[in-house]
Amino acid sequence: MRRQWMKSGVIGGQANQNEPVMVTALINENPRAWKESLILNLFEEQVADEILAITISPNPKKDCLVWTGNKLGTYTVKSRYNMVHSNITRTEPNRASCSFKPPRTLWTRIWSLAIPPKMKTFLWSLCQNAIPTRENLHKRKMLPNPFYPFCSTHMETTEHLFLLCKWTKKIWADPHINLISNPSYITRFDQWLMEIFEGRDGLPEKELVVAVLWNI
Repeated sequence: MRRQWMKSGVIGGQANQNEPVMVTALINENPRAWKESLILNLFEEQVADEILAITISPNPKKDCLVWTGNKLGTYTVKSRYNMVHSNITRTEPNRASCSFKPPRTLWTRIWSLAIPPKMKTFLWSLCQNAIPTRENLHKRKMLPNPFYPFCSTHMETTEHLFLLCKWTKKIWADPHINLISNPSYITRFDQWLMEIFEGRDGLPEKELVVAVLWNI
């Protein structure tokens, strides 16, 4: 609220742009009430009406900045990440989505694999879509386009790069692996990996699957 009022005070044209308007400066202490004439002078009519409609607490408190990303009002890296992720989801409504939510057992199974730690971290990054594919780099304005150089009509997503590209599909189709990837079925890498971990008959060993992903 305080930050919004500071901007509004500048818009009103009465406040010095280098001197932010403090909330306490807008309140009479005895009795505690809004300085209506000052507020009407500093802010646009709509903003002024919104301020005056707020009930003033009888117990005065010091002005402070409040982070709106969580209920505690305190900034954390996690709350900022959640806010950014939420914004990306809203601004990219046309991206394919899936109702699958990876269970906690997926992470447990990753960390329990008999593979080097760097490969476990790599696998976790794949499941989080946290590797620098051209799609991810393009979203961060680091590349002009998200398309895969070997398949110019497809975006270089995690799923396409490791599972659906015509080159990688040949690897998975090798008789020693014999794992066929259906483009119409695979929408999320973590969902695909969870099914591998479920260990249906005919699937290759989990460590072999991870080794293939690592080498790709």
